[in-house]
Amino acid sequence: MSRRIRALGALLATAALLAGCAQAPGTAAVVNGERITENDVADASATFETLLGSAPNVSAVLDALVKEKVVVPVAAEFDLKASDSEVIAYFNDYVASQGGEPLAEDQFSEAGIAAGRYLVLMGDTQAHADVLTISDQMIVAFRDADITVNPRHGSYDQDGLLTATTFPWIHTVAAVG
Repeated sequence: MSRRIRALGALLATAALLAGCAQAPGTAAVVNGERITENDVADASATFETLLGSAPNVSAVLDALVKEKVVVPVAAEFDLKASDSEVIAYFNDYVASQGGEPLAEDQFSEAGIAAGRYLVLMGDTQAHADVLTISDQMIVAFRDADITVNPRHGSYDQDGLLTATTFPWIHTVAAVG
């Protein structure tokens, strides 16, 4: 067998292995089998941009979408829930506190409401009498969750923080002033 054919075979085998590990195109993250798409991140980001008047940190938006999937079941064990209307009211209270006009319900994307649900539940958790128990259970649930993040968005470290992906082949040079 020629060297060229062996090299091509090795490349094809590597490609097949990598394809088996790849996420579906357009996936930002998968949490316990539930897919968060790049469109979900973009929609939630657009909702926050409308609310804040400036573009949000995309990693923070993805982090809220990921953690919402982990936090909701734990919060429910303590009768903490946040309906869509409660999330919209939370957002509109914020807008009003900034001197803005309330937004119509159709200005909120489903993904934006999901990210907001995480914010509302975390606030409700902090006000709950069993805050330490709930927080501990949320930490355990997050550690036990099967979470895969598209490397373009980073990865979670041992403290549960979404950190940027580093690419060792990209070198930055500090400007000499």
